Amino acid sequence: MFASRGGSGGGKGGKYSVEDLYGFSKKPKASSSSGSIVAKSGARGSSKTSDQRTESEALASQILEAAHRLVERRRLELYLRECGLSLAECEAERSAMTYR
Repeated sequence: MFASRGGSGGGKGGKYSVEDLYGFSKKPKASSSSGSIVAKSGARGSSKTSDQRTESEALASQILEAAHRLVERRRLELYLRECGLSLAECEAERSAMTYR
């Protein structure tokens, strides 16, 4: 009834680990003492002004966008590595192309 498709076995048959694909591990790291200080100060920060709130939201959005770009670049590097190419070779070939 809950048989998996093909030979993947519920995602266990993957070629690369989460660390390889995305650059971070699945296991959360233990928080340091400075992390608990930040968490405590964040609880008191509920009286932020709207300017501070929009600024922090914009910063969070920029960080998220940068993380997405990094993930996509790592996916591209892994794909090119499977094809036997390097990212430097592809960039050099692209820069040599001129528009007419």
